[in-house]
This record gives sequence, structure tokens and C-alpha cells, in this order.
Amino acid sequence: MHTPGITQNGESGQEWNGIKPPNGRHWRCSLKELDKLQEAGLIEWSKTNNPRKKVM
Repeated sequence: MHTPGITQNGESGQEWNGIKPPNGRHWRCSLKELDKLQEAGLIEWSKTNNPRKKVM
């Protein structure tokens, strides 16, 4: 759910669902889109609390 690169201004580097993207990375999509994916049950959480998009 995150990708390499740093966002200086904008929401893709901000906290979502209580976590920030790892250092040197930013969210792949908008926070609103992440909320939609979460609500649809399309995000799974790893043991290290890393969100991943489910592939069906």
C-alpha cells in the first residue's frame, strides 16, 4: 500500500489508520481511497502492522 519516495506536501505522506508510511515511502493512493479499500475488506494487515492490498 506504499511505494518508494517522499512527499513534501500532500496527504500521501500523512498518517492513515494510526500509522505513517515507512521512512522514505508514501501511500500509493489517497487517504480517502485507502478508507474505501479498508471498508470493502480489501486490505489485510501483516504481523508487523503493514497494510497490504488483497489480491483475489
